[in-house]
Formats: sequence, C-alpha cells, structure tokens
Amino acid sequence: MYLKNTIVDRPKGTKTCPVGKSVYVYHVLESTYNSLKKYNTDKRVSIGKMVDGSNTKMIPNDRFRTFYPELLAAVSELPEPPAFSQTLHTGAVVAQREIAKRLGLVDILNDIYGESIASEIMSVVSFVLTEESAVFQHYPAFMRNHITESGTIRSDSYISSRILHEEISDERITEFLRRWNRHNCDPGMIYVGCDSTNFNTEAHDIRLAEFGAAKDDPTKPQVNLAVAVKQTDSTPLYYDLFPGSIIDLTECEQLVEQMHIFGYKNVGLLFDRGYFSEANVRKLDSCGLEFMMMLREDQNFVKDLIKTHAHEIKDHADKYISGMDVFGARIEQVLFDKPRYFYIYYDEVNGGYSKRRFLDAISVLKSELSELEGKVLRKNTNIKKFKPWFSLDIDKNTCVLKSYSVRDDKVSDRIACAGFFVIMTSEMMDVDIALDTYRGRDNIEKFFRGIKSGMDFDSPGVHDDRSLAAKIHLMFIAGIIRNQFCIASKKIKKSTKNKKSYTVPAIMDQLEQIECTAFESGEYQRRYAFTSKQKLILEALAIDTSVIDAEIKKINSIVLS
Repeated sequence: MYLKNTIVDRPKGTKTCPVGKSVYVYHVLESTYNSLKKYNTDKRVSIGKMVDGSNTKMIPNDRFRTFYPELLAAVSELPEPPAFSQTLHTGAVVAQREIAKRLGLVDILNDIYGESIASEIMSVVSFVLTEESAVFQHYPAFMRNHITESGTIRSDSYISSRILHEEISDERITEFLRRWNRHNCDPGMIYVGCDSTNFNTEAHDIRLAEFGAAKDDPTKPQVNLAVAVKQTDSTPLYYDLFPGSIIDLTECEQLVEQMHIFGYKNVGLLFDRGYFSEANVRKLDSCGLEFMMMLREDQNFVKDLIKTHAHEIKDHADKYISGMDVFGARIEQVLFDKPRYFYIYYDEVNGGYSKRRFLDAISVLKSELSELEGKVLRKNTNIKKFKPWFSLDIDKNTCVLKSYSVRDDKVSDRIACAGFFVIMTSEMMDVDIALDTYRGRDNIEKFFRGIKSGMDFDSPGVHDDRSLAAKIHLMFIAGIIRNQFCIASKKIKKSTKNKKSYTVPAIMDQLEQIECTAFESGEYQRRYAFTSKQKLILEALAIDTSVIDAEIKKINSIVLS
C-alpha cells in the first residue's frame, strides 16, 4: 500500500525498474556475484514507485518505512487537496451570469426559487452551456474547477434528486414563463417563429411519450417540444411539452392562446413550407390567427403565380429591394375562399446556382438511363426518380427500357422557376418587410440546433414526467442565454475575416481560458492579461473586464470564509 500524500527523495543505492508506464523502486537486501555469468544477482524488495516525470522523487509504500524510517520521519505528509482547484476557470461562467442578470433572469429565478436554489440552477445552466452537455455525471468536476456562487460542490445525484425532483415544479415553471413573458411583452404586433421538435425516449414513466411523426427514430415513442421565438432578436419566449402524437398546428394554436394570456395583444405566426395545406390554412382562419408561411415551389398554383408574374419582377429596377439582393412584388389573390397576399421574390445568385445544380442532376439521370437503355429493368430499379423529367418507353411484357426522352416542358418550367420563392401572408405588408420578417424565422431552427447539438440534448436522459419537465426548463433558460452568445458571435463575424474563431463554441473556449489562481495567501487572483480575442468577445457581450475581477474578489469571500 502506498503512503497517502507522501513524496520523498529516492534513497541512494536503490534500483529502479520500469514496468508499463510506471517506474518501480527497489531496496537491495543482498547482492551475490555469479562468477560464471559474471554479473550480480540481487535479492530486492519493492519500496514504492517514481513520481511521473521525476528522476529523484518517489512515492513510498508501507515497506519503505521498514528500511528508511529516518527519511520518512523527516518528510511531512502533503496536505489534503482543497475543495476547489487551485486554478478556476472564470470567464465563461461570469459572462453567462452577467447576461442572466442583464436579461432579468436572475431576479426572476431569485423571486421564484430563492437566492440559494436560483444560484444552484444558474450553476447547472453554466455547466450545460460551457461543457455543451446535458449529462450531469461530470457536474461535480465542473464545479470544482469553476467559480461558483454557493461555495459548495454538488453531486450529480443532488441535481437529479433535489433540483429536478423537488425544487422545479410545474407551478414554478408556469410562474417563470409568466414572469419572463411579462418582462419581454411587446404591446404592438409581434411575429414569432412557431415550430416543434421531438425527442425519442423509451422511459416507461414518461406519459407524454407516444408514437408520432418522428424526425429521428419512428420505431420509438417521442415527446414533442413546441417553442415560440421572437422574430426581431431571436429571444425564446415560451415553450410547452406535448404528447408525441399531437400535430404541429395544434401545438402552435395552444402556444398562441397562452401568449395572449401572458399579455401579447397581436401575435403572428411564421411557418415553413411543411405547414402549408388547405386544412392548416383554414384552421388558422377559423382561429383568427395572423400568419406568414413559405410556399412549396412544386405546388401548381405557385408555379402559375411565378409564370404569370416572373416577367414583371425579374431584372426590373423598380422591383429591386436594396440591401436584400432580391427582386420582389406583392400580388393579391383569393385562395381557399379568402383574399391572400403573395410575395414573389427572385434571387439571381441563388437562381443561377439552382439552375446549374438541377441541370447537373438531369445529366446524371440521363447517363443512368443511357446505361439502362435496351436492358431489362430489375424490380429494385428506382423508376420514380426518372418519371418527372423523362418519358420512358418500357416494354410491358419484357420490362426492357426501349427508349427515353427528356420532358422539355417540365425541365423548362423548373428552370424558369429557379431562383424564385413565394411567401404568403394573411395581412398585407410591404414587400421588404415581409421578407425581412420571414428571414427571422431561422431563429427557431437555431434554437433547436442550440439545445440539441450545442447542449447535446438529443435525448432527455430522464425517466419520469417531472424530471423531463424540469430538465427542459433548464434547457430553455440555457437557450435564452446562449442566444446572446449567438448575437455576439454574429456581431463579431461582421467585423472580422477569421469567422471560425468566433463561433459560439469557440467563444466559450476563449472565455474558459480566463482563469484565476490561488497563490500562497490562498486568495484567487487573475494571473494573465486579457487577450485581444477575449477583449473583443467581452465587448460584443457588453461586459466590462472589471466585472471579471469583481467576481474573483467575490469568490475569495466565499472560499476563504
């Protein structure tokens, strides 16, 4: 057994022998010379092993005491390690906390949970954001190496049992959302990106888990998460959990009803192409909801709109929208028994790219058909991919592809529509405003990517409804703060060519390198100056560097008290 926390000088006359990655130290009891083989044979006893990377220092075992008691008596044992590391990562956690204070999140959490539990919640949120992980197994190690307001290192089981199961309740989640939306409520018209994503789970105690239109694994039940995000600044406003079988439009209807309860007077919804159908549009009409949605280019009436009005839009100077690099016009037309407003846009750059990509795809299909011509088509041959663009003459008896020809009308129609896209709204607005409003819809996609990829929350990793609701509550709070890092990242990228250095993960890495070290006095101090990158990031986050040092002083009062 090795002596705990003890390091000594290797005694003279001892010998070493490497075994694997360790170097063991031996005391020689006696040495016998073998005259035939002409070398000494040692009788020896292991007394410890060398300290990694040292040629003189060793860690003794209990046998060392027998042979070298005087050396051991002269060495005092090393002190027990402190609760917190001698060097603490400071920048990322402080930045996250400052953002939470500025947004009003800290005040809301303090009022709902009390300062002690609110601080614990913010520490968990910092772990999720900094480590990009929603798995709490490594939370204690994170706590030991980072500034924490509580001065107490919590275990992962404490987070699961106390925070998720006892402190975060449905009532407190509802109160948080009410307070958060009251803090962000806009009395005017507000458009929100409304969408949902799902999480697969096989936990038996999650009652919301049902089979539905899963995006990941349709063989497993799922839980749907619907979210409303403000279009203007990407702020996540509200979310709700639904059974996996509930359809998207039902979720959005309930979200809007709840937002009206929170005080929003006029709420409009932004939808992607997947929501467009006659049933969905009529449902939105019946609910009196204003909406905006992108239309699918393969819809016949969309093609007709583009064909009819393309010549009025494409390359016409009066239709060019400055700053957006597109041409556009608004057309009013009845659809599903009501007047609708259609905004037809032409993107010349994207149009050229789409046209080349489409023609390249046609060339590939043509080459494949050339190989198949005159041959028997097998059962596994995918004929469907050719039929939209080619006329196929196939012998019904032999299944031989006799000949093929390009459907010039279909190909020409597709080329003519390249670069065009159409947005529909329930209320009239200016062409540039409609496009700017809809472009903000990718905010919600960024939110979902942020929690699934940026926080590794592809699967809930919990086993009951209460823990699921609590964990998603934490993810939502983390998503609010992460959005501010996304805004800062976007701001920095506009002024620098080195864009990869300022993604959200790269920003977190840079801030993690801001550290404080406990010197002989035991007080933590920032050891190194801020780098130019760190200054640029803190400036984009609107955080003064003095805040970092102030938080270091605060940790000293906690740790040294």
